[in-house]
Amino acid sequence: MTASARAADIKILKYDSKGNPIGVEKVDPLKRSGKGTKKGTGRNSPTGGLQRDGNEVEPNQILIISRARRLSAQVRSLGFTLLEEVELDSLQSNLLVLRTPRGMELDAAIGLLRQRFPRATIDKNHRLNPSGAGTSPQSDYSKKMIGWGKVPLTCGAKLRLGMVDGLPDVTHPLLKGQRVYTKAFIRDGLPAVMDHSTSIASILVGKPYRKHPGGLLPGATLYAGGIFRRMPDGSRKGSLLAFFKALNWMAKQRVAVVNVSLVTANNKVMQKILQQVVKNGQVLVASASNKGPRAKTPYPAGYRQVISVTAIDRKWQVFHKASHGEFLDFAAPGVDLVLTRCKGFAKRSGTSYSTPFITGLAAILIQSGNPPDPDLLRGKLRRYALDLGRKGHDPVYGYGVVRARPPC
Repeated sequence: MTASARAADIKILKYDSKGNPIGVEKVDPLKRSGKGTKKGTGRNSPTGGLQRDGNEVEPNQILIISRARRLSAQVRSLGFTLLEEVELDSLQSNLLVLRTPRGMELDAAIGLLRQRFPRATIDKNHRLNPSGAGTSPQSDYSKKMIGWGKVPLTCGAKLRLGMVDGLPDVTHPLLKGQRVYTKAFIRDGLPAVMDHSTSIASILVGKPYRKHPGGLLPGATLYAGGIFRRMPDGSRKGSLLAFFKALNWMAKQRVAVVNVSLVTANNKVMQKILQQVVKNGQVLVASASNKGPRAKTPYPAGYRQVISVTAIDRKWQVFHKASHGEFLDFAAPGVDLVLTRCKGFAKRSGTSYSTPFITGLAAILIQSGNPPDPDLLRGKLRRYALDLGRKGHDPVYGYGVVRARPPC
């Protein structure tokens, strides 16, 4: 997670009917914040969906994974509307997207379905929060801190990386000409955002530009799945449905490691999908949240099958807004990183900026012959970790900061 961007930093992608970006528009979020306009409150309102537990969902939507035949007909007979049936073939999952019957509360609807279909995996279509904004790679201290050093433009060749975020601006000087492939998974007519994703992509595969040192693996191929769109109130949100579609696409592209700089609530359907991702031989690296030391466990970082990352500064101290917990695995640079903006430079902080460092290290380990198993990779990365904080694993730094130099 990262701090908010200045209004002038925000860019929006426009898409054609197939989800391909066809243009870029700069916007002022203050003009799109909804001031002076009425917020939607209806059943299909994109601004609704705040639950009693503080988590946001797509209004009145339910996700179901089941192998039962004729399930769609059975749920329709109960008054539910089938919004979409998605065959996530690479994840070996069939997903139904339902709308609750009119007048029925979301929790009551889920309770009814779980009672009628106990073998199915059923939950809300939770919204995902992106990691803030920024449009450039890390400053020099971050690479020095992890011992990465200067690498040739071919470093990471033959590696396939993935990221689920917004869609990066491939015309940015650090990404122009790099092997970055994008696909949008937004279908509700709302515009997509691209500011933060450009930062993450540049840290992963950016090339050197002027005083910028470039990314970790400039020779790698990056597949970027865009799931975040700008809401009518100016906020940026994604959905679990879009997240699953992006993961399915990356499985088809034989991506080795997926960088996930986003946070949502614990969700039974997401946990089921991620179990299949691991079975497919893909590794997920996710950021902790920026909601403070006492925040609830963030997901997907909180799952055992996901490698989780927190942020530290140049003095080896944890980011003061980072969430704490036993779920944490490793720490990496993520505080006061120098990022470009429309004019000049700015410093940005957040756990999302630390995540690509562990993504890059995990990818190098896989390329070196290590199996793409999160537990095995976690153990391997521990060998290169410099212990911080309390001796051994702790809920602030995990196993510590991983320091290693790639063999390229």
